[in-house]
Parts: sequence; structure tokens; C-alpha cells
Amino acid sequence: MKETITIVGLGYVGLPLAKAFASKGFNVFGYDSSEEKVKSVNEKEQGKIIATTEPDECIQHSDFIIICVPTPINERKEPDLSYISSAVEEVGKYFKSGSTIILESTTYPGTLEEVVKPRLEKTGKDFYLGYSPERLDPGNKIYPLERIPKIISGINKESLEKVKWLYSQIIEAVVEVSNTKTAEATKLVENVFRAVNISLANELAMIFEQMGINTYEVIEAAKTKPYGFMPFYPGPGIGGHCIPVDPFYLAWKAKQVGAESKFIELAGEISYKMTKHVAELITVNTDDSSKILILGVAYKRDIPDTRNSPAKLILEELNRDNRRIDYLDPYVPEYEGLKSIESGNLNLNEYECVVLLTDHEEFKELNFRSYTGVLIDTRNFIIGSGLKCMYIGIGKGYGRD
Repeated sequence: MKETITIVGLGYVGLPLAKAFASKGFNVFGYDSSEEKVKSVNEKEQGKIIATTEPDECIQHSDFIIICVPTPINERKEPDLSYISSAVEEVGKYFKSGSTIILESTTYPGTLEEVVKPRLEKTGKDFYLGYSPERLDPGNKIYPLERIPKIISGINKESLEKVKWLYSQIIEAVVEVSNTKTAEATKLVENVFRAVNISLANELAMIFEQMGINTYEVIEAAKTKPYGFMPFYPGPGIGGHCIPVDPFYLAWKAKQVGAESKFIELAGEISYKMTKHVAELITVNTDDSSKILILGVAYKRDIPDTRNSPAKLILEELNRDNRRIDYLDPYVPEYEGLKSIESGNLNLNEYECVVLLTDHEEFKELNFRSYTGVLIDTRNFIIGSGLKCMYIGIGKGYGRD
């Protein structure tokens, strides 16, 4: 019989991980404080994963414990390690001597050594400890979990070997780094890279709009260069848990050691500026009596994840003017006090303004050609000619579809 694993946190990272280990014959527990989530997992997995809200029912029986809890930032854009602290406290109470404990939550370099390790040492029990940052792209069918190389590290050689063996059971390639700080930094660099480049694309889009240049055509032309260029595309702002949040973990840690992080902070400012720009395009091209339809509130296509979605700020801006707002998202039935309308009998011409925020595949079925109001496309989704509406494309300007 294979070893027993407890996954702490059954969210977008923890649940796919639990499923992957269960598919390889491991005994898998899932521990989460949400009774609703635990009930859902138990109903859907039918014994393949045993989910519980009681840590003593699972942690003490486990050979491996993997912590996959959120790491948000507070209003001052500083790390909030409360979820990690709580998880480590529960693990510390119940884990058996000789267990391997792995942190996957994204965090600043030094967290494992400075926060997690000392708390586990206070238990007086022996343990192995490693850090392996989550790498998961929800909805990506080309790179599912098992095909994404896994960064692994340990506080010592023995811990590294334990971590390596475990992930090698479900991941095609594991990549060892020399220490846990390097592994923690690697994850942050990946997301800083994306945040900076997406923000650059957004800034270029706002510039080229004013010049009457199609940003997307520029990017497509630039990417024909076989070296030295990687395409990133503009949108309504940066969403999800990782890119809007993780860079600030590094920025905070940089300040602690007396270093600057100007690119990171500037990227955050530009992302916010783009979302405000979209909201302004809506308010400038409508009036207080206009009825507005938002297409998509998830932060990316074909998934139900709304974490840090640009839609939240845009709705807040529109609500200040008491505009009449509906939204349609096939993956998100309720959002910010609103319920998604049904697409079956949708008539776009009931709305003075339609704003496409998320490029869900299903929206390709909508009849944009017959729409006669103001159409704001933030994703370069509606391409072609013959539109009857006033078309406004982010990075393209007015009337350039």
C-alpha cells in the first residue's frame, strides 16, 4: 500500500494535487476549514479523496503533509502569512515524528526557514521539510499538472530526497535547486516577469490607442523575430491570485534588506491604470441612464475563478454613477451581489453598451454583427468587419475591429 498524504487547503492548487496523488494509488486526505468545500469534495470524489474539517482525523496518520493555503496581501500590499501560520500550527499539533512536510504556497524568500521551520522545531518531533512552489495554470489543456516541471527543495539532503521521491510519482520532471530560498524566489520571479511584461503591453496599448495604431498587429509583427522577443498582450487589467499579488511579496522582502523594487511597483500602478482606463471608456461613452452588459467576470477565459478580477474595480466605478448593470458569465452564477443573466434569450440591443472583459469561448456564439450600441472589446476578441455598432478596442482605439 502506498503512503498516506494530507493536502492542507483544497483550493485551485490543493484539490488538483490531491486528485493527482489519488490517481497514483496514494491514500489521500484533504483538510480544509470550509465545510462546504469538504462536502463538495467528498460527494464528487466518492472515497478517492477523504476530505475533512478536522485536522486530527488526517494529519496524524500521514507520511506526507503538503500545505497549499492562500498567501494574500493586506491593504498596504504587505504579505499576509496568517493562513500559513494557522496551517503550520495545526500541522504541528498532530503530525507524527518522521513525517515530511512541504509548503507549496507562494511566499517571500526565507519564509520556510524563518517562519515554518522554527514552529515545527518547537514540537520536539523529527521531520523532513521542503518547499516546492505551486505551478498550475487553471484551464490549460496543453500543460496539465503532470506536464509542468516541478521546482523542489529541502532544508537538508534527506528532506530533498523525500520531496523528490514524492513529486516524481505524479510529475514528469522535477527540478532540484540548492536551497529553499532559491525555490521561493523562483516562483516570485516567474510571476514578476509576467506582471512586468503584461503591464508593459497594457501601457503600450494605451499609447498606441492615442496614435491610431493597432497594438495587436504590432505585437504579431514583432513576434516574427526569432530571438529576443516574447509576446505579451494587453487586457482590462491583471487578475488571478498570482500575478497581482506575488510580486509584492518580493517587493516587501526587498525593502526588508534595503533594496528597491521599482519595476514591481510600477507594474502594479500600470495594471490599475488600465482597469481605470476601461471604466472611463464605459462612462465617457454612456450616460447615467444607459443599460450596460458586462461579458465575463472571471479573470481569464473558460474558468470560474474571479480572484482579483478587473471586473470588481470596473463594477465599483460604474456603481458610483448608479448605472444599470447586468453581467453574463457561464462560469460564474453570482458575483458582487449580482446574478448572471441567462444567455438563451439574450438580445444585445437591449443594452446601450456591451463590455467584453473575459474572452470565454461561449461568447463566440453571440451575434455582435447585429448590435448597434457601444461595444468595448478588452481582449481583441471581436475581429472582422461589418459591425454596425461603435466599436472600441483596447489597444486599437475607436472603430478599428
